[in-house]
Amino acid sequence: GYRLLARCDGDAVRMVTRNGNDWTARVPRLVAALAVLGLRRSWLDGELVHGGAHGHSGFQRLQRAIGAGDDALEYHVFDAPFLDGEDLRPTPLRERRARLCARLRGHT
Repeated sequence: GYRLLARCDGDAVRMVTRNGNDWTARVPRLVAALAVLGLRRSWLDGELVHGGAHGHSGFQRLQRAIGAGDDALEYHVFDAPFLDGEDLRPTPLRERRARLCARLRGHT
């Protein structure tokens, strides 16, 4: 997969790689899905994967799917360094994940 940081502020969402490359235009369906969450001044850290047949991801399938509008693309969020304007970086990872889960409850 590809590690991506989603920077969300309401319906304005940017997807950025670890090297700072903007991938927003490459994953429009995921951007739209994140936009409806209503997150304000939030950064989500996650991995872009291709779900593939029977849930098996594949890097080559992922590369082909990016930008092609493939519905099998998934964004697996595992951290929120910033959530609704609050800097959570000093907070233990377990607590950040719990707060992220609570905030996203009902949107999965």
